[in-house]
Amino acid sequence: MKEIKLIKKAIKGNKKCLEELLVLHSDQLYRTAFLYVRNREDALDVVQEASYKAFLSINQLNNENFFLTWLTRILINCCYDLLKKNKRETPIENMIEQVSVKREKRVESLDLLEAVNQLYENYKTVIILFYCAIVQ
Repeated sequence: MKEIKLIKKAIKGNKKCLEELLVLHSDQLYRTAFLYVRNREDALDVVQEASYKAFLSINQLNNENFFLTWLTRILINCCYDLLKKNKRETPIENMIEQVSVKREKRVESLDLLEAVNQLYENYKTVIILFYCAIVQ
């Protein structure tokens, strides 16, 4: 209920309320960005860019109930923009270095990441968003 009030105030132009909302959802935004761009620095950049775009266009949000959906969509578009800009894929060797779990779990994680990466973009987005919400 408090979040809806913050969203309404943010839509009316209260930047402090929008800042509070972004801080409230920052962990979920970071996790989602990380799943797309696969490294910490790029994920942080994407979250920052999405936050900036949200500040610029918060007045275009029509329904406060869809704030998180709206913000997540901005974030995903920023991820796609970054990936297009870089036009690179993370080599499997780099992914192994990023995963800091036991050897058996590394192989399972890599298989899972590889399987998700082979999905069509629409399905990939659904899977990432679903499991990112569960981690909360």
